[in-house]
Amino acid sequence: MSQSSVIVGLATIIVGTVLGFVWVDRLQGTVWYFDPKYVVTLLVLLLYAAYLWLARRLRGAERAHRSCAFSILLW
Repeated sequence: MSQSSVIVGLATIIVGTVLGFVWVDRLQGTVWYFDPKYVVTLLVLLLYAAYLWLARRLRGAERAHRSCAFSILLW
């Protein structure tokens, strides 16, 4: 259940980030607007991707333990 929630969250963050970058580009005329909100959003995106990678790479009890610990870290 946690993994499926992360997949939904990852998809919505990707869509929101892309739309946000397009919106800023139209408003400001620059492709990369260095705002801390965008940096934190990209960091969260990377953390979600790392969680999914970790959850798919590990097996058995090690998978459950490390995935839960990482999920708590993300929360």
